[in-house]
Amino acid sequence: KHHLKIGDELRTITATGDLKAEISGIVAFKVTNPGAAIVYLDTATAQRALLGAPDRFSHLSITAAPGV
Repeated sequence: KHHLKIGDELRTITATGDLKAEISGIVAFKVTNPGAAIVYLDTATAQRALLGAPDRFSHLSITAAPGV
């Protein structure tokens, strides 16, 4: 739709300001969700850009092995 490609810069508006990131991969989903957008960031960048400080998390998802 927007003709984005790997290497293009993408601007994301966050609570702490604008985040500019380079697109490093593009995926296609088998299930459609019109209007959905997903941005994956490494932990350090996400903490700085989205939470405003290192060593912070907004939530954790943990999956235990069977029987644990």
